[in-house]
This record gives sequence, structure tokens and C-alpha cells, in this order.
Amino acid sequence: MKKEDVVMYLGNRGHDKDINDITKAKRVDDYVFIQFSYPALPLEEDIELYDLTDIYGECVDAWFSKDFDWEEENLKKLIKQVEDQLYG
Repeated sequence: MKKEDVVMYLGNRGHDKDINDITKAKRVDDYVFIQFSYPALPLEEDIELYDLTDIYGECVDAWFSKDFDWEEENLKKLIKQVEDQLYG
């Protein structure tokens, strides 16, 4: 998923994000992992997971960016863990 698409997805759901706020984004199935960059406000958990089927565009989980594994197999594992927590 391109950064422009992420900005549009979030913007259509009321989030005021700029393309420069996004370092990286990767779509996996109906989810997108987004790494945000806020130089004025450094956050420890700057990789957020969004469910693209959610009409509100709320973050469902977040992780530390240090040593984060962007491999698709790992991302699918994280999604499974989140789904298990949210939906039992």
C-alpha cells in the first residue's frame, strides 16, 4: 500500500496525517501496518496496525519500531495474535 493511499484511508476517517508523517506502510490482507515518524514527538510504539474493514480507522495495536520484523510471515503472525485477542 502506497503512503498516499494510507493518507487517504486515514483522512477519509478523520485522521489528519501528512505523507511525511509516514515512514513505511505495508498491507497484509485486510490490515495495514504503518510506521509513523513524529520528529517533534518521539514515540516508542510508532508502528501501528489498522483494520482496513473498520470504518472508523482506529489503531488496533502498536509495536516498537526497534528490531521490528517486516517480513510478511511475521506480520501475519501478529495479525493472528491481535485477532485472537480481539475476537477470541
